Amino acid sequence: MGYPPDLEQQVKRIEMFEARNPSPEVPQCYGLGKWLRRDLGLPEAVPLHIHMDHGVRVSEAMTNCDLLSDRPIFFTSAAQRDEYFKQTGKRAYVSGSPFVACRRLNQIELDPEASGTVAFPVHSTHLIDVAIDWDKYADDLLNLPAEFQPVTMCLYWKDLLAGHHKPFLDRGISVVTTGHMADPDFATNFYAILRRHRYCTSNLVGSYTFYAVEMGIPFFIYGVPPVFNNHGHDHNRPAGTYTIENLDDDRERRDWIEFQRLFELDVTQGVEICDRTRDRCLAKLGIDQADSPATLRRVIYQAWMSHLARWPLNKARGAAKKLRRLAQPTKSRLTQALTGNIRHLEGVAIPASEMISPIIRQTINSGVYEFGEITLLKKYLEKHDIVMEIGGGLGFLSGYCAKKIGDDRVFTYEANPVLKDAIHTLHAKNGVSPSVAIAMVANTEDTSKTEKFYVTQDFWSSSPVQPTAEVMDRVIEVPVKSFKQELEKNQPTLLVVDIEGGEYDLFAQATLDTVRKLIIEVHAVLGPDQLAALKTNLTGLGFRLVEVIPNCDDAVWYLQRSSL
Repeated sequence: MGYPPDLEQQVKRIEMFEARNPSPEVPQCYGLGKWLRRDLGLPEAVPLHIHMDHGVRVSEAMTNCDLLSDRPIFFTSAAQRDEYFKQTGKRAYVSGSPFVACRRLNQIELDPEASGTVAFPVHSTHLIDVAIDWDKYADDLLNLPAEFQPVTMCLYWKDLLAGHHKPFLDRGISVVTTGHMADPDFATNFYAILRRHRYCTSNLVGSYTFYAVEMGIPFFIYGVPPVFNNHGHDHNRPAGTYTIENLDDDRERRDWIEFQRLFELDVTQGVEICDRTRDRCLAKLGIDQADSPATLRRVIYQAWMSHLARWPLNKARGAAKKLRRLAQPTKSRLTQALTGNIRHLEGVAIPASEMISPIIRQTINSGVYEFGEITLLKKYLEKHDIVMEIGGGLGFLSGYCAKKIGDDRVFTYEANPVLKDAIHTLHAKNGVSPSVAIAMVANTEDTSKTEKFYVTQDFWSSSPVQPTAEVMDRVIEVPVKSFKQELEKNQPTLLVVDIEGGEYDLFAQATLDTVRKLIIEVHAVLGPDQLAALKTNLTGLGFRLVEVIPNCDDAVWYLQRSSL
């Protein structure tokens, strides 16, 4: 990409964090958890089982991320607190801004020799690209009056890796970055850059707006308005191309436009912070509105204790995911008695089975069984797809796919032989009959041999990878099918894989010639190095990570490639 030496070192650090932690939990983003703990006097080792705003909330409109969070506690703004409780029934607390805590704890102030302007253009994300005429933006910044010169361009890490730094370097504009979002030094990097400048600007209001004003640095809107391309189906934003003027939520659109206009200042007349602007920005940051440190410490410890109490259930594939949709147990038992089903999920009847343990039964009754996979299939499965599923479980996903696209376009493989009857029963109950093979799919050409398979009481933890002795029930030998040969035979376009840690070995030598879409549950047991290697391998095959759905310690990835 042609990075100068100083940026080259930062890019290497960014790439390291992206490989290790591409989708951090909110408390791990931007050093938020680090500075919240220090502000409250909490040990670094205390985990934060809370939901947080990942930046300053321009609008008080609720987002899907807020409403669907499985965390019991939300740390947010004063204006958001009551609305959150009203819509979710869960408690919210006002924590103030961890960024402001970082500044004040480190006594960061404006450099006496500060000069010029730092620009923070609105940035891209994993799921949304920002479309800006970067050459024109660079020219516009150079045309600012002399009072605002020189200009420094601070690019978000995604846009830096995309090469958007070049138009600025070509024009002699200095380019800096605050680092990857998972970098715990993000906040201190931000303030180290901000404090060296007399002014701050962007082409859209953002968190930097409020941090600058709180520090006494005037902010103004300037340059090319951005257009957003929601290519990754971010469920918090309109699909496809959009601007802030056509956001779906009327309240959110109104709030964004109002703050945008507040900072659309005439730079030829000078830029200052008026009292009204400062008051509104401090209110957004929660300054002087936060609950007491003792209260916040108490609820953090309570959330931790609650997590520990629920850990066995949570660990078992996100059993407590989306608790707001819990079904009434009495109704569930009555339905089962009358129909022989536990319940219907996404139009698929799940029959009662001795293979369904109490924990698995609860996730089915809660409506969160196979939540990540079914959510992605609902989005991305198309009529012309051919689906190959490795790790069939009860047959729920293959049954769903068969109902949507037909029996002859669905092929499922399950290594655990005791699930054979459960799979066929579910398929029969739903009037479908996709291809079912009871065998382990592996990277081998020798299909005459068998492989060890580790069986656990809760079938979904059974795996080709040896689990801990505490959960393992027994070891069996199972027949093997060649991954390469089955791919060649079935010619799938969509591959669904959930094999409890076996995904790294499965894809180590794969070519996936016909596959355009991948839904893979990746498991924490692999460790960060193997997860990074798996992602690198799939990227090398032309796949792009489009969406990630967290599942406790694990996650479900959706990857896609545009051409075969």
